[in-house]
Amino acid sequence: MTRLCWLLSLLPLAAGMMVVSTALAASGTKTSLANDGSTRYVVVVAPNASATVRHAARELASDLHLISGAHFAITTRRPTGPAIYVGSGAALRAAFPKLRLSTLPGEGFVIQTAGGNLALAGKDDRGTLYGVYSFLEDQLGVRWYSPHDTLIPHRARITLPPLHERRKPAFTYRDMCEYLVLQHSRWDAHLKLNGIHVPKRADLGGTNRLFNGAEDFYALVPPAKYFAQHPEYFSLIDGKRSDQQFSQLSLVNPAVFRIITAALVAQAKADPHLLVLGLSPNDSAGGNSQGARSLASDARYGAPSGTLLHFVNKVAVAVQRQLPGRKIWVETLAYQYTEKPPRPDTIQAGNNVLVCFAPIGMDFGRPITAPQNRSTLKDFLGWDRVAPGHLQVWTYVTNFSNYLQPFPDWDELGADMEFYYSHGVSGMYCEGNYNSVSPMMAMRVWVLAHLMWNPRRNVWQLINEFSDGYYGPAGPYICRYLRLLQEPNAVAGLDDPASAPYLPSVVLRKANHLFDEAEAAARVNTAELLRVKEARVGLGYMELMRYAPSVNSTMTETAVFRHRLARLLPTFRQFGIAYIAEGRPLRSWAQRLERCGAGYVPKGRPIPSWLEQIQRGPFVPFKTPQAVVSLNQGWRFHTDPRNIGIKKNWMKRTFRDVDWPVLNALLPWQDQGCPSYYGAAWYRHQFRPPVRRSGQRVILYFGAVDGNATVFLNGKKVGVHRLRANGSGWDRPFHFDITRFLINGRSNEIAVRVKKLAYLSGIDGGVHIFLAVAAPARMSKIPR
Repeated sequence: MTRLCWLLSLLPLAAGMMVVSTALAASGTKTSLANDGSTRYVVVVAPNASATVRHAARELASDLHLISGAHFAITTRRPTGPAIYVGSGAALRAAFPKLRLSTLPGEGFVIQTAGGNLALAGKDDRGTLYGVYSFLEDQLGVRWYSPHDTLIPHRARITLPPLHERRKPAFTYRDMCEYLVLQHSRWDAHLKLNGIHVPKRADLGGTNRLFNGAEDFYALVPPAKYFAQHPEYFSLIDGKRSDQQFSQLSLVNPAVFRIITAALVAQAKADPHLLVLGLSPNDSAGGNSQGARSLASDARYGAPSGTLLHFVNKVAVAVQRQLPGRKIWVETLAYQYTEKPPRPDTIQAGNNVLVCFAPIGMDFGRPITAPQNRSTLKDFLGWDRVAPGHLQVWTYVTNFSNYLQPFPDWDELGADMEFYYSHGVSGMYCEGNYNSVSPMMAMRVWVLAHLMWNPRRNVWQLINEFSDGYYGPAGPYICRYLRLLQEPNAVAGLDDPASAPYLPSVVLRKANHLFDEAEAAARVNTAELLRVKEARVGLGYMELMRYAPSVNSTMTETAVFRHRLARLLPTFRQFGIAYIAEGRPLRSWAQRLERCGAGYVPKGRPIPSWLEQIQRGPFVPFKTPQAVVSLNQGWRFHTDPRNIGIKKNWMKRTFRDVDWPVLNALLPWQDQGCPSYYGAAWYRHQFRPPVRRSGQRVILYFGAVDGNATVFLNGKKVGVHRLRANGSGWDRPFHFDITRFLINGRSNEIAVRVKKLAYLSGIDGGVHIFLAVAAPARMSKIPR
């Protein structure tokens, strides 16, 4: 009789393992490895076995002991009785003379019985390690569900049927940018993840470095070093050379080619183990050069991606020429403005060039073959013709604006993994929540890893298997909950707001009912109950955000929301949730929400904490700040995709904005009704200036603006706040002395133009006006 036992282990989180080729049963007798706590078997490794193979042998012997109670000794000598052979060597060849490991693909392995012996061996070290883990998982029922939760079956007898299995991974490269993967190398190895985000350990096989998703134009040609003297190295946009974060390089400039080639050669020489060099545009939806030569090149290839690929091909040839005897790959991204492929009849990827297709704009609620993803499918098939056999895929598995929000992409993942495999994609990279843990992350990693190993597995069978093992009796309710989210089959984007249409109130009510049943089913097992409660956190977050106060909220509604927030925050902290969205820590998010609904701070009230931070913070130490006017609420907002705001005088005091929607200044515009908009947008707000005494200045203070911002007061430009080339500065406060721009005794109009081409955007740190006395010399310096 089999007993299941949960063991708390130190195994790090990583993706699930799957088998590509099916097992072939061989004729012969059964093999009995252990019986009633005793065994005749030893584990054999070669005397010169690597650290990886020795680790595989030790873990095999340890787990066999935990399963059966028998002690399996490890030896490097040729055994006199039956044995389990781990890895290659003379002893393996003597026991299995017909076994040919050299015919296996990389990371492939055999699991074979013959003459009472068992062979677990791969063509390489990782193949042997994966062979041991597959044997433990598929034949003995061991499960590595999370970095800390391993399922070990207890058996009085271990008896094997005749085995003759040859297995290999579907994708050569298998990687995830998930917080659990980044932290736990042993769990990653158990799930057969091998990418650069797996912490590298020699005893766990190291990593496959055949990936480099660098968005590194400015790292290779730094604007700080070159722009002043050589602006021609950079993109020509609207008639001017640009070195901003969302611009690119001029790829038709010969000097840019020489600088980048030298930089990449230096990288390769500095690290002799480096296999792939990254050469991709900055993370931007555009910014490619509009110069005459650049536009002519784009037209020649049918898309800007052709100009990029031509440049990458040239660099790859030049780099390889300087590194003879060593194969070096150069990888570039088909992403944002380069997602559309060039015409296949005009160019092909070089023989040492990799292309990583990253369809960031697709509907992740549906497969790539669905009608809603017609343009994405067309782009992929185009790249498949331009770079056959040299194509990798970078996909996305989370909502970056709301990490905790349920993301119903299971049907899409199951279908797309097999689709990509059938089209010869060599590597899969999934970007998720890399900032902190989030609900059901262990399940997502486990299922994804198994699909990366064998994309022909049924995704819902994997979900059921994980749920039954991890959640116990509550597992069926968890599966029904995940199915419930798939039923609406609505658009699932990477920046969906909390009001996403696929999560209507009726669905949330049904989901809560399922979790009530799940918690009741798991109540007898404390560990399983905690796992269910962790999975439920996403629903709590959704319900909270449905009650987030707006400019029209009453004091009672705001108080109810703050009460809900106070109750939920300890739960977030209990399960280690440190980030709510990409780059948005839980603490700052909670502070901003707590400020929602705050209006004017009456004179005589205590100075709020944000003003105290000004006095302590990195800016001018203002003296005796007084009566504060809060401008957090009531901003009129309008997007400006055609950049007509300046021409149409949207900054003027007399401009009519009554038909513009109202936003607050505490959250990005993606969280307030514009989830998928990137580009320029305008904010406008009226206020009456506070009465000031002699020597006092009027300070306009922004807690944060995520984007490049130009500030106007009554139609006159006050100053500019720009992000740095690397994107930093999005969370930094800044201020302007607006005293000389004010119209006293009348209403004044603030206008702010914000431009951001990716990620969260807009005024999101609050806006205040206060009176202060400060050192004039320092106050006159406009921060940029």
